[in-house]
Amino acid sequence: MKPDLAFKASYSRMNQYIHLLSSSGIGLPTDLWVSSTDNIKPQTSQQFAVGIAKDFFNKDYSVNLEGYYKTLDDVIAYKEGASFLAIDNLESGKNSNWEDNITAGQGWAYGAEILLRKQTGPFTGWLGYTLAWSERQFDELNLGKKFYDRYDRRHDISLVGIYKPNEKITLSGTWVFSTGNNYTLPNQQRVANPVGFPIFNNSAYSSYAGVEDFTTQRNNFRGETSHRLDLGVQFHKKKKKNRERIWGISLYNSYARRNPFIYTIEYKDFDPNNPYTEEKELIRTSVLMLIPSINYTFKF
Repeated sequence: MKPDLAFKASYSRMNQYIHLLSSSGIGLPTDLWVSSTDNIKPQTSQQFAVGIAKDFFNKDYSVNLEGYYKTLDDVIAYKEGASFLAIDNLESGKNSNWEDNITAGQGWAYGAEILLRKQTGPFTGWLGYTLAWSERQFDELNLGKKFYDRYDRRHDISLVGIYKPNEKITLSGTWVFSTGNNYTLPNQQRVANPVGFPIFNNSAYSSYAGVEDFTTQRNNFRGETSHRLDLGVQFHKKKKKNRERIWGISLYNSYARRNPFIYTIEYKDFDPNNPYTEEKELIRTSVLMLIPSINYTFKF
């Protein structure tokens, strides 16, 4: 085998006693970490991976390519219409046990990753790209059919550059790009008429009780892609006894990209006498745009 070429393969089986519990709806993210209990089994997974690594030009450059396939058992999710603090009795306000609002299923994650690196010289850095799929299946959700996970991000790119013109200054830049998260949006409507009166009569809609939104597919909407450029500069000064002082200045999201944080639905021009004329608009809210920072580090 050549010293600059390597093949690798691995198999791992893991148990995880902490579960990630995510809401699939729009609005403020409500990811929670919950522990396994007597009623909720630990999550188990098996992963197979194969890869190849190669160095070029006296190890100045390297490339790593890897593919993986992972299965997951006993992953958890909210039941339809449930939340972590669901009210079981509307009159008393009593909360039901959160474990009763959870269902267990299975998942799959697979894809490929490539990493290109420049490892020597005043300019170093790397370019990483991941193509990935993440699927889930629950008997009680989505009519038992597979669906893409909330964090199924098809493309993920990281580009990092570090330049050291001398021992006193380090310049850096990081550009990241990722496909948006998945959300569940209502995609159909039905007439809600719980009082049992006819919906249409001589006075159109006079006995109308409401329109109810519902969805036929879980995680049926993919949010916008996210990307940003972070810039930084560090000033180094060597001290006695191998000590070092570092001042750093950085700029997060330097071109002020409005990446999506949450989505909400707003209703426009709603007419209660004719609800079929209502218009809905999906609103994106962004945070953390163009944030400067300064830091100080002392190594000893």
